[in-house]
Amino acid sequence: MDIKRVENLINSNKLTSWEQGFCESIHDQLKRGRKLSAKQVNLVHKIEGNVAKLVVGYDQWVKQWDEEKRKLWNIAMDYYEQNRPYFSSEVMKRKDARREEREYIPPQRTFKKVIENKYIQKIINELEKKPAFEPGSMVALRAGVRPADLPDSRILYREIKELKTTPLFVMAVLDSVGSSAKGAREYSILPAGWTRTLKIQERHIKKAK
Repeated sequence: MDIKRVENLINSNKLTSWEQGFCESIHDQLKRGRKLSAKQVNLVHKIEGNVAKLVVGYDQWVKQWDEEKRKLWNIAMDYYEQNRPYFSSEVMKRKDARREEREYIPPQRTFKKVIENKYIQKIINELEKKPAFEPGSMVALRAGVRPADLPDSRILYREIKELKTTPLFVMAVLDSVGSSAKGAREYSILPAGWTRTLKIQERHIKKAK
């Protein structure tokens, strides 16, 4: 097996996460001078066939790429960027593209595999629901909230105790979720007397009395 063929597959940007990992493993074996098994060679041939089909249909798929598909893809990638290692190669491809100020459009089969995943479907359904709280609403933390429930905000235990008796104001309803749990839509809130906002999931707040 020619190592260049495997490198072409790795750099094609048309592999699934599993295929990417498999090809990188094969590349490592070839670099070390190890011989591939017949099964491994057959799998490389199968992946080459899949990529060839994608190349033929990719231009047509790109023409179908619209704002709705872009929104769903970014919802999924935002989730997997926070919940690794699933689809980590796709997360990295999006990150690299953004760094180079271009857009990464995944192959159609990759898009379908990611978006039709049951966890992403839960997230999409959650974001399609009407938010429980609107900007300007006053809310309060639920009794069981812990610092770990606000990981992005780096809240300390003593601050949680303070926040449970502090009025909180909803500044924005975010198009993101913190997990695949029910009520995971995220909000930006501002505690009374604070100068920094916090990010919190809907399930961790309630209407203030």
